Amino acid sequence: MINDEDMKPQGPCNSDNPRDCYIDALIHHAKIAQIIGKISREVYSISNLPNEDRLAAVQRLCHDLHVWWASLPPHLGTVKPSTLIPSFRRQAIAMRLAYYHALMHVNRPFLLSEGAYEEVKKCITAAQNSLELLDRMAKDSTLFHSFWWTYYVIFCALSVVYVWEIQRTTRCIYGNDDQASSKLFDLAEKCHSHLKRASTSLSQNQRYSIILDELRSEAQRCRAAMESLQSQRPGLFHGAEGHVADISLSFPQDPESCFNTAFLQEGAVPGVLENLQFSDWQMLDSSAFLPLSDSNYVSPTDFPEVQ
Repeated sequence: MINDEDMKPQGPCNSDNPRDCYIDALIHHAKIAQIIGKISREVYSISNLPNEDRLAAVQRLCHDLHVWWASLPPHLGTVKPSTLIPSFRRQAIAMRLAYYHALMHVNRPFLLSEGAYEEVKKCITAAQNSLELLDRMAKDSTLFHSFWWTYYVIFCALSVVYVWEIQRTTRCIYGNDDQASSKLFDLAEKCHSHLKRASTSLSQNQRYSIILDELRSEAQRCRAAMESLQSQRPGLFHGAEGHVADISLSFPQDPESCFNTAFLQEGAVPGVLENLQFSDWQMLDSSAFLPLSDSNYVSPTDFPEVQ
């Protein structure tokens, strides 16, 4: 691959120190798009696959994503985007957003499952990395609005954070490092506000915001209920420890007793997500594209009959 300016009438200009190519980003973006396509087909399949088979597919596709990331040229992967010229900076940020989104996409179904601690960790870490990058991008308005799918990545990352917050509270999973958990939730709040500020009437961003508002309200309610419960019964939650992102977590050894004797007494609804299926994540993604109901809307083909 060569840049246009390096192509001469006699052919490519040979150089002992070839320059970085602008086409690299397009090719690598196409490659990760192929991996994401496999994720949608294999992980989100509507077939009645055993969780073990889905988990095996997730692990294999995660490996493919790591190989893809390792194959990036330095100016798209290892070099800090802030040190690059604007054109390469945009490409490097696009690669990071694509990578973080793909990691969330492949691992997020297991936020609703028991035992897949490594997949949960990868998903939460990718969401946190996405939000940190997007928060930095928001300080540069030209960069923040450079990609049409920036808002979709925000939507995915925020939905992961809010769903995880609901899961960890309703399943009595609490953080030994509550400060780290609070920082992640605060970061989500900042990025949620970025999305709202970028929204206009009836825009796609506004639809994302409406959906996220519902998840956010439920997450806040569950969070408040859990904090109240912990203050009243500080010794209630004990269990096997796992690690998600930078937060040390404890999972209850007897979740049923936790739900029945504690959370239900607080008036919470622990089963708010328990009926979700793997494919429902894609329904959540597509819900922003469903037609809005408007009582004042008149179809252009729905005219009253002329008498």
